[in-house]
Amino acid sequence: MEIIPIFDEESRPLSSSCYEEDDKDEYTKLFENWQNPEFLESFFNENKTDLENYNKNVAKRDISIKEAIEKTIIEAKLLEKKLLELSENSIKGNISDLDSMFFKLNKYKEYELIPQKAYGETWLRIYAIQLESNVYVITGGMIKLTLEMKDSDCGRTELIKINRTKSYLKELGCTDLDGLKEN
Repeated sequence: MEIIPIFDEESRPLSSSCYEEDDKDEYTKLFENWQNPEFLESFFNENKTDLENYNKNVAKRDISIKEAIEKTIIEAKLLEKKLLELSENSIKGNISDLDSMFFKLNKYKEYELIPQKAYGETWLRIYAIQLESNVYVITGGMIKLTLEMKDSDCGRTELIKINRTKSYLKELGCTDLDGLKEN
């Protein structure tokens, strides 16, 4: 595994996990997939039951696969723009920063290397480990159509990636920005 800085090599407010079996880091993969109509069509077709349940329980209306694809592409562009803007603010020390976007995952009660989530407008989620204020390592993300992460294959995979990245950071002794910069 490798930890790749996303926007700024020096201050590293936002980095991303790159797993040995992948040729791209998680941040890059997420935003490429979320803006790829072929990937999204395949995803929504494979998860048609979850989309139907989302329509029934959350949206309260029928969202077609075509509409879901369009909605996801727009949401991904907005989410990526917001991450870039907040990362730049964090680098400059401005008030509006990455901490305003990420929230603690409910089931985790740790005080070091805290698993976090960031929301898109609807179903996009980005998962990360917080090392300190305004310093995050993205572990992955998903199109979350189910109530609980554990209720979908994608969610269970993301929980594994969160724990895998957290273990890797602990092995390296990366519990803050200085530790991240040293490795």
